[in-house]
Amino acid sequence: MAKRVGVVEAARILGISEYSIRAGIRSGGYPALRVGKSGGKILIDLEQLDAFLKCEATKNVKTEDSTIAQNGVLRRID
Repeated sequence: MAKRVGVVEAARILGISEYSIRAGIRSGGYPALRVGKSGGKILIDLEQLDAFLKCEATKNVKTEDSTIAQNGVLRRID
């Protein structure tokens, strides 16, 4: 069974800010479950969120042919 925790504990375990998690949930990007009436408590499945964050991180990695400046390489500046 998956471990579900609150926002504060998820932030501590994953090493990201509570604000990031809440903003991600609010925007609909992060998977979460709201339990209870009138807003209620937010529960996060740690495995799902961790997998989601890893997937997003791999999307952000740039390939070699991108326009990343290379350190230690001399280039002419006009």
